[in-house]
Amino acid sequence: PPMMLPRRAALALPALLPLAARAQEGALRVIIPQPPGGATDILARMLVDPLAAALGRPVIIENRPGANGIVSINALRQSRPDGSAILLGGVSIFSFNPNLFPNLPYDPFRDFTWVAPIADTPFVMVTGRRTGMTTMAQFVERARAPPARTTFGSPVPNIQAGQVNALVTLGSERAPALPQVPTLRETGFGDVVMPGWYAFVGPAGMPAPVVERLDTAIRSVVQNPAVVARLRDQVLEPIPGTAAEIQARARRESDDMAAFIRRRGIRVE
Repeated sequence: PPMMLPRRAALALPALLPLAARAQEGALRVIIPQPPGGATDILARMLVDPLAAALGRPVIIENRPGANGIVSINALRQSRPDGSAILLGGVSIFSFNPNLFPNLPYDPFRDFTWVAPIADTPFVMVTGRRTGMTTMAQFVERARAPPARTTFGSPVPNIQAGQVNALVTLGSERAPALPQVPTLRETGFGDVVMPGWYAFVGPAGMPAPVVERLDTAIRSVVQNPAVVARLRDQVLEPIPGTAAEIQARARRESDDMAAFIRRRGIRVE
């Protein structure tokens, strides 16, 4: 025979069901398009513990580097759209790659569910301390002098330590973490703006309640003063906006980058 519950317990049971369902959830996989130690990986590891606490479930990092982010994107697209997996990606995946690679096997606005913005970070042009170049004018002069050849590498994490000289940032405004470094526009050497930001996306077709729950948890983490301090130590500025706002920004910057690439005739070989 069916078990009879007291009326008070029977009334309370529906309220307990969401909690029980939440307890049954497995770990949230955060897919990273870089190997351990990369910039995106470092950012993710700053967020893992606070995000796990906010969600009440384990959060694990899954590094899937390779093919300009495509390996990680394929891993995300093979995941169920139930909130069990999200990807932490940067502006290059969403706004740069579609304009640089003609046969890119994904559409940044059709193939994902945008979940939440995380942080802005500036692109910075630097020179080695031993070069003696401390301004953009000196770099341009050296680059134009015979044999007119320069080499470059990326990234460089040693600005604050004084191991390299920061010449310019490529944002529209000076970076809050590097207020002494001018923008490229300020130096008079061009008007290129290269935004740098990170956001969480999930597979296409994620239900709105699942997105809302993830967004709420992520937003609380990004606004946590301890997390904010750690981000700013890494020259990352938290983005307080919504998923819709970062998606709209990605579209605008993709259009801007497309125009710049056409104007300059840039090709990836």
